Amino acid sequence: MENVNIVPIFHHTKNLIENSEKMYTLDLHGYKIDEMHGVIDSFLCDHKLYKTKNLEVITGNGKVIKSVVTVLAENYGFLCKPHIYNKEVMSLSV
Repeated sequence: MENVNIVPIFHHTKNLIENSEKMYTLDLHGYKIDEMHGVIDSFLCDHKLYKTKNLEVITGNGKVIKSVVTVLAENYGFLCKPHIYNKEVMSLSV
């Protein structure tokens, strides 16, 4: 069995905590529909843990995915709304 290196989502957690004003983006293009719930949940959970204040999720035009993002974001205490200039992006903030 070969050794597998697992790389954490955040390589520099110290910088993430100190720079919580930075915008982080999750692009859902390329994910299968059945993978998206877990990917979104993990992204939101990690950023809630590190107290990130502003996030974006690129959803595309799909109403179902936008509603999934909205429900999960609200569960983690994020305010979720469509981006002002790009309706394919959901803006999340604390």
